[in-house]
Amino acid sequence: MKTVLALVAIVALTSTASFAKTREFPNKGDAIFKITIPDSWEPDSDEDEVVEATSPKDHVQLSIWALETKDDLKNLGKDIVDILEDHANEIKLVGEPQKASPGGMEGLLFSGTAVDDEDSHAIEFFALLIVTKGKAAVVFIEADANTPKKELEKLQAILKSITPAGKKD
Repeated sequence: MKTVLALVAIVALTSTASFAKTREFPNKGDAIFKITIPDSWEPDSDEDEVVEATSPKDHVQLSIWALETKDDLKNLGKDIVDILEDHANEIKLVGEPQKASPGGMEGLLFSGTAVDDEDSHAIEFFALLIVTKGKAAVVFIEADANTPKKELEKLQAILKSITPAGKKD
């Protein structure tokens, strides 16, 4: 479990090249950043432009959404709890948010833990808040304690792929 936390923290603080098909987020209007998510994670966007993807063995879930207002930013903690409450309990933020600079952009990394309602396995979650161009977005990651190394490596590559929207690959 600490491996997941260390991996996400390190990757959120630095960024390098991407590895597959890249999409801009959000895809309508002025994009904030680019991110690469492998097809095997089946990335999809809904009408609100929330991007969701799940690792092939369902150990890692990734969601990305834009924060439209200052109230959205104030309610980020509540939104995270709402995401987790339908399948987890004992939801706790761990420590203070850490400064992060994914792709050289400004950000904060929040982390926490929870326990799965169904089988009581440990869950780690992370919310990477990215702020640029007067806009903000959240990259939310949820990983269970049994996440295989290959899925963690793919997650690392996804996080390293985050770059400002205007930057050339």
